[in-house]
Amino acid sequence: STEIGPALAWQSANFEFISENTTESIAFDIIARNSSSGRIDTLIRDSRDTNVSLTDIDAKLYPKIQLQVTLQSEDGLSTPLLKSWSVDYKPPPDLVVGNESILLNKDTVQTAEQLNLAIDSGNFGLSASDSFTIRISMAEKGQAPQQAQLMRVPGIPVDEFASYETVLSTENLRGRVTLNIEMDALNEIPEINESNNLTSSEFWVVDDTLSPDIRLTFDGREITHDEFVALSPRIMIEINDSGAVQFTDTSQVTIFLDNDKIPFGVGSGQAEFIPNSNPGDNELKATVLFTPTLTDGDHVLEIIAKDISDNSKYISNNFIVSEDFSLTNVMNYPNPFNRTTEFTYIITQPADGVKIKIFTVAGRLIMILDNLPTRVGFNQFLWDGRDRDGDRIANGVYLYKIIARQSSRQAEVIEKLVIMR
Repeated sequence: STEIGPALAWQSANFEFISENTTESIAFDIIARNSSSGRIDTLIRDSRDTNVSLTDIDAKLYPKIQLQVTLQSEDGLSTPLLKSWSVDYKPPPDLVVGNESILLNKDTVQTAEQLNLAIDSGNFGLSASDSFTIRISMAEKGQAPQQAQLMRVPGIPVDEFASYETVLSTENLRGRVTLNIEMDALNEIPEINESNNLTSSEFWVVDDTLSPDIRLTFDGREITHDEFVALSPRIMIEINDSGAVQFTDTSQVTIFLDNDKIPFGVGSGQAEFIPNSNPGDNELKATVLFTPTLTDGDHVLEIIAKDISDNSKYISNNFIVSEDFSLTNVMNYPNPFNRTTEFTYIITQPADGVKIKIFTVAGRLIMILDNLPTRVGFNQFLWDGRDRDGDRIANGVYLYKIIARQSSRQAEVIEKLVIMR
């Protein structure tokens, strides 16, 4: 036969044949290549059983086997007929790693900077894998790979994925570096296919050529484009950079609001530049505080940060200011729900208080959710589906009213939710 396997464990070999008379004979051998010595060994010889146990065969030493049959007839006038042969065995795992399995926190680092690495691997085989080793090696262009780490990691169940994380040192590396990942590097477990155990990626080790990073928050939170903000938001701009040189000059940060350049200072309409003085935070270089008084309508804030090596970063954010106080985009998800649901809503201006009242369709109040988030823009609140007695609410349709108030102004929205268990 052709080679059968690889196997995680051998179970049995089964034979079916036709023999017309006593002059005919049939005998079976089990042969296999020894993975350690490379030689072909006969593991079972001249068996005449139709069912042969293979449990004594070490699958690690003999991951693949072959069947061999000898058909004989003493009178030379007939021959036994082999109808079928088969092997039962426990199939092995199949560890898979690909080009998208290597996740680096940066594609460019400075010399001697640490690099965070995550390796995503899956098991596409038919059995769970035992623990195994991952070899990580790195090589500069034109140089032989050098082993950086040999990690022993837990096994992976069938049809599942696992992520393994580690930290790499780039000390003594320069230029373009190839990162090689080899699954089951010590070849400890048999696999269906070992050609998908290798993958590679590249990153650069350079002098400081990285652009700064800008984190922008409005009243303590990051916003997406076209979100609502307060009339006088507290805007904080954090400048981060992996370089060793601090930001000390206001010329390194430029701010535009609606195409008007914002001056630095501590007066009205000015932005305050604060160099980082915390030695425990090496990447935070400076903070800029800006509290403008905005008008009703659409606005755009643009920021340019430039480090001492002339590496620059530009970001812009479009946002909306509304003098009206209202609730929009009120919904709960999932809906229908089983155990929990999340209410989401947008407030066009900060509220003094937000609550939700839940009613039966007959109008009976069964729950009040108070002290909900009140900030301008997007908000969310998780409800466990219980009434004010702590009991789970029965299946059915309910109405809820969300109420937001700001001083003498109030906004209300009524929506419907469904509980289905």
